[in-house]
Amino acid sequence: MTREQDRPKIVKKIVLAFDICSSTSIIEDLHKTENIIKWRDFLIWIKNYLQKKSEEYDFSIYKFTGDGWILLFDPNTSGKNLVNFIQQFCRQFKMRYKRKIEDFLETPRLCQELILE
Repeated sequence: MTREQDRPKIVKKIVLAFDICSSTSIIEDLHKTENIIKWRDFLIWIKNYLQKKSEEYDFSIYKFTGDGWILLFDPNTSGKNLVNFIQQFCRQFKMRYKRKIEDFLETPRLCQELILE
């Protein structure tokens, strides 16, 4: 328990927070088609991907938020490295989403605004 005399510890980090747009609609759609396990598997893939990349890009996974994550990067991380990670993740996300989720949706357009070109 924090006491009034305790001094706050300041830790500087670059915070990257993201979530999956339209996740509720995607889950409801997958549930209707009895493919909800596809969503679970997709989230597990993202978690495993982030764990693997955390070593390469030197970040820690701070928290899972239900449909996204909060990642903490060292404050000395270069902008180029951060952008490279984000671009790589978005490309992998897009490929995986198209292969493992989109074909099982009654309304495949649900997450189009998320997919970066």
